[in-house]
Amino acid sequence: MTKQQFTELYNDNNPNAARSIRVEIKDGLVTFEQQDIGPLCDEMFGDSDYERVISDLPVEQLRSAMDVNTDKELIAVLKRDYSTSDAFDRFSKFVHDNHLKYNIYCG
Repeated sequence: MTKQQFTELYNDNNPNAARSIRVEIKDGLVTFEQQDIGPLCDEMFGDSDYERVISDLPVEQLRSAMDVNTDKELIAVLKRDYSTSDAFDRFSKFVHDNHLKYNIYCG
């Protein structure tokens, strides 16, 4: 059985560019994603949907970097520290600065 946790950290309803930021822990890996939808995205990126995703981040590495012991504690820290519209940029800087292993996608 696959252990999975999914949490939405941020969501707004901006009609020009609504943003949602989510985190998922599945099979020992963390996925942190931002999705922007709306006409402003189409104007800026040529598509009404724009995503940025940090994936394949080992949960043990992230827990260690955030000084927590469990996935539940990790989710609580992520909710506390990354529940704002700029969360993806700040999280990206955190994982980079801590030399964690991950993949990134923008598009």
